[in-house]
Amino acid sequence: MMTRIKPMFGIIYLFFALTGEAADCPVEIIPPSLLVKYGESALATCRALVPSTGMGWESIVGPVVKEGGVQEVNWTVNELRDWTVDPLCYLNSVEHDQCIKQLPVRVYRMPESVTLTVSGAGWKYTKRSYNLFCRIENFAPAGNVTVKWFKGGTLVKESSERQDDVDKVGPRNATFEMTTSFSPSDDGAEYHCEVGLDLTPDPVMKSQAVRVTVHYAPLHALHQEQVLLDADTVLDCTVSGNPPPTYEWTYMGQMKNSETTPTHKATVAGNYTCTASNGHGSSTKLFTVLSRSRGTFWAIIIAGGVVAVLLIVSYTAWKCKAGADSII
Repeated sequence: MMTRIKPMFGIIYLFFALTGEAADCPVEIIPPSLLVKYGESALATCRALVPSTGMGWESIVGPVVKEGGVQEVNWTVNELRDWTVDPLCYLNSVEHDQCIKQLPVRVYRMPESVTLTVSGAGWKYTKRSYNLFCRIENFAPAGNVTVKWFKGGTLVKESSERQDDVDKVGPRNATFEMTTSFSPSDDGAEYHCEVGLDLTPDPVMKSQAVRVTVHYAPLHALHQEQVLLDADTVLDCTVSGNPPPTYEWTYMGQMKNSETTPTHKATVAGNYTCTASNGHGSSTKLFTVLSRSRGTFWAIIIAGGVVAVLLIVSYTAWKCKAGADSII
C-alpha cells in the first residue's frame, strides 16, 4: 500500500523552516531551482545523500507518494499551470526520521501583447510635453520586467521600476510611461517600446511603431545674406516648417505680389526681403544684392592701395640700404 507523508506535515515543515533544520536534510535537488514557462513541462530530481528508507514529493501538482528502497525520485509535471507551486522533497532514513527540502519554482509568462500610445490626438507641437505609454498585457512575474524605449533604432530610455503590486501572484497588466518633448527633427520619427522579462531566455516583445508628426514654425538659420548681382542671380529663401510655409517677397519695401515661391530672380541691386509663414509663426530673411560694377570699382581701389603701400615700403628699404649720400 502506498504511504503518503506523515500527518501534520505542514506543522513539521513550519518547524523546519523556523529552526533551519530543513536546510540540513541530506538530499540534493537537481536542478536546485526551476524557471518554467506557464503551460510547459517541469522536471527535477531529488537524490538522497544517505541510505534511504523512503522518499517522495509533496506538491499541489505532480505529487509523488513515498517510495521505499530508492535513492532518488523525480518530480514531473507535463503542463505547469499553477502560479504558487512549492514542491517539497521528503526523505526517511535511519539517521533522519523524516526531513524535507523545498524546490524553488518560478513560473513566468511572456506578455500577450505590447502596445505603444502617445498622449494628445493628432499632430504634436514643439515646446510641449507629451507622454508615451507602453501597455503590457497578461505577463508574470510582476517584479522582473524591463521596458526600453526607442526612437528609430536609438535607445532613448530604459525603465525597470517595481510596480505597486509586484508581489501579486499570477499574470497582470501594467503601463509604463515616458515623458518627452519633440523638436522639428522629430517630425516623421517612429517610436516603439520593447519588453523583456529579466529571468527568462525568451526574446523581447516589441510594440507597433508609432510615427510622430510635429508641427513647427519656419526659422531661418541665417537672417541676412549678401549676394553679388550677375546675369542669373537667384535668391533662395527655402526653409523647413510644418505645415510647409508660404512665401512673400518685397523689394526695397515694396510688395512683389506675384512672387510666392521660395526663390526669386534678382535683376537689379537693392534689398530683397523674404517672409516665410505658416499657422505657427513666421521667419524673415534679408538679401542685400550688390551691383557687380560697384564691387569691381572697390576692388580696383583696394588693389591700387595695396600696390602703393608696397612701392612705398620697397623704396624706403632701398633708400636705407643706399645710404645718406645717395642722390635718389
